[in-house]
Amino acid sequence: MTFRAMLIVLAIGGIAWVGAEPQAATSGQQLAESAGHSLIGKPAPRLVVTTIDGETIDLGRLYGKQAVYLKFWATWCVPCREQMPHFERTYETAGTDLAVIAVNTGFNDPIGDVRDYRRKMGLTMPIVVDDGRFAAALHLRVTPQHIVIGRDGRIQYVGHLADARPRAARAAAARPGDRDAGCEGRRDIPAIALGAHVQLGH
Repeated sequence: MTFRAMLIVLAIGGIAWVGAEPQAATSGQQLAESAGHSLIGKPAPRLVVTTIDGETIDLGRLYGKQAVYLKFWATWCVPCREQMPHFERTYETAGTDLAVIAVNTGFNDPIGDVRDYRRKMGLTMPIVVDDGRFAAALHLRVTPQHIVIGRDGRIQYVGHLADARPRAARAAAARPGDRDAGCEGRRDIPAIALGAHVQLGH
């Protein structure tokens, strides 16, 4: 059975879970953190993907040059829609140190719906429709799911909420001092723990 065939999507309390039967008491943030715990500090996938506009993005070529911020989402996901204006603002203000990519789950979401949603929301960020590789590599269990990858190509944060945690992780991941870290990573920089509050330099 293919990965896509195994996806189970349940909408409970405005949170969409993907690929697992959730318990009612589990929050989206807890589910994302639990699924992503083993990814922290690990090399991010070096996938080559194509946007819905035909642009090729080679993630491996970004590592060592830019931090990367991915957000898994779907047009039918209520919290995804609520967070999308924030995500678009992040893209518009990211600058050259951070690549921002919207990853549509590709599950029960026809490409026409994705294009219509982009037009209605005025989105300008790159949008990729996942073929299952992103979800498998990054342990997708909930939408939205945020992934922050440092300049060194290692995963620094996995979460569900658009709050101070991913913002701090993005700021730390995109620091200019890490520009030449390279894809093998700098061993003197610890990975950001899940849900950690990061003290930024003054």
